[in-house]
Amino acid sequence: IQIDKSAISGVISRYEAEDKEFPAVSWKIENNINPKDYSDGKRYERNPLTNEEMYKLLEALDDIRNQLIVLTILELGPRSEATRRIKTSDVNLEEKTIKLQNTKYDRTYTMPLNDDFASLLKHWIENLRSGFCLNEDNPYLFPSREGERLSSNRFVQIVRRAAEEAGIQEVIAEIPHNRTEHDVEYRPKYKVDVHSLRHTFSRLLKRDKISKPTRAY
Repeated sequence: IQIDKSAISGVISRYEAEDKEFPAVSWKIENNINPKDYSDGKRYERNPLTNEEMYKLLEALDDIRNQLIVLTILELGPRSEATRRIKTSDVNLEEKTIKLQNTKYDRTYTMPLNDDFASLLKHWIENLRSGFCLNEDNPYLFPSREGERLSSNRFVQIVRRAAEEAGIQEVIAEIPHNRTEHDVEYRPKYKVDVHSLRHTFSRLLKRDKISKPTRAY
């Protein structure tokens, strides 16, 4: 509803700007329609992992590739798609930097790597990664065992199963999955998922007294 509201309001605002006789109604849409009024009551809060949960999750991951891809989000905060898109050429081991994509705004940015994480990536790239690649020309830092890059569904499964094995997983909400004329099907929303790793990254920054504007940037 929020997306539809913004789109309709945006279109009407353009008509208002171009045609003085067009009725000024966009402000009514903005002020009188609150998407929260249409909630089905099944809201949930995303909470970051605690330090203990974070360590348990990492220990439960079954191989070094999966540990590193989770660590990448905990250390650097990229979204799932951006993490899975990272190529080995994006990692500069000499300068200890990594180039990431902001998939929401279609631009790239560079983040520093601390010494420990840079060493882990160096060991992965130079000694271990080839064991995961069917194709030597695969450009992705975290390749799929089947070739090309890791899929979104597979990444979701990796994190969910590790959280279950670590004993830190639980269902926190049931959210609409498929709405028809007569019924609504719901799917479980889990406490630990890929996006909760981004919240944990933000928590770690906040813990280290990084300002809110800097965290947002």
